[in-house]
Amino acid sequence: MRCPSASLPTSLTVLPLALIRCGAVFFGCAFLPLHAGVQVGSVASLAQTPPFDGGWEKCQPLVEGAVFAGTVVGSDGRIYVIAGSTGESGELTSRNSAYDPVRNSWIELAPIPTPRSEPGAALGPGGKIYIVVGNPTRNRQQSSKMNLVEAYDPKTDQWTKCKSLPTPRTALCAVTMTNKSGYTLIYAIGGRNFDMPGNGLSTIEAYDPLVDTWTGRSSMPINLHAMAATVRPDGKIYVLGGTNSKRDDNKDVQVYDPETDRWTPGTPMPYGQECACSTFTSGQSGEIMVLGGWGDPQKISLASVAAYNPRTDVWRWLPQLITATAGPGAATIESANGVIHLYV
Repeated sequence: MRCPSASLPTSLTVLPLALIRCGAVFFGCAFLPLHAGVQVGSVASLAQTPPFDGGWEKCQPLVEGAVFAGTVVGSDGRIYVIAGSTGESGELTSRNSAYDPVRNSWIELAPIPTPRSEPGAALGPGGKIYIVVGNPTRNRQQSSKMNLVEAYDPKTDQWTKCKSLPTPRTALCAVTMTNKSGYTLIYAIGGRNFDMPGNGLSTIEAYDPLVDTWTGRSSMPINLHAMAATVRPDGKIYVLGGTNSKRDDNKDVQVYDPETDRWTPGTPMPYGQECACSTFTSGQSGEIMVLGGWGDPQKISLASVAAYNPRTDVWRWLPQLITATAGPGAATIESANGVIHLYV
């Protein structure tokens, strides 16, 4: 069977989602060495079709597998997988690959000038993709000094350097937020700097792509790295799970309002994790999705999928991933016929 395309008509009689999982090819934010529970490389990736079907299908795998990569949906509807590590040895890659969900195919694009793993990735104005800091060496010795930000323009297939992030770090989240006035900022949230105590940072810095500047914002209530983060259509940023020197299977949810620059606690997740991924579905009934991750100090990968509705303040379980995974990236793409596909 072929991987369903974003235009595939799908019945929504059971759940308002068509879940598509593209296996280990979209690893995005994990920070620990590979272990037996993580599938990596150019293996046959898996995709779950509509939940009522219960079946799985294969999507076209990457030419070269990558973990701890930056992943983001471009304004052209393609899913970009940039940089990362290529295996147990921790070799860094500069690959920049784009997946077309309609054609179920990959193309190779201009490589990132500075290979790295564990970066943040975000979509900015004009369709540019921003890769924010990360770990530039196999042994992490330089990650505490890494503040490099690079932007990729799919229209020209070229990279440019941007203003450096004031606080060097790795294993962070990068989230794009456009306010009610249409102004876009990219938020660098949390992460880890090995020269700083606490095994995690509460630091938040916002990047303005139009003037190429960073400004500090109100810190998170707790230090975190290896968490998941996403934006809801209500204009708030949700930070989910994560870890620090005191917590591993963290269920906490932190909610940030860019308009007021304030943090509030959210309703805890039904399961604790670090190195999960998160995305959201659009519309008034849209939900926040959390998928996979590590659930305890033993770093056992999870197949859990949970969804949160901010309007009802309720979490619910969705069908589990067929293969437990940690450190994935996630993306939602809505087709012309209104079907929502969730890629992991």
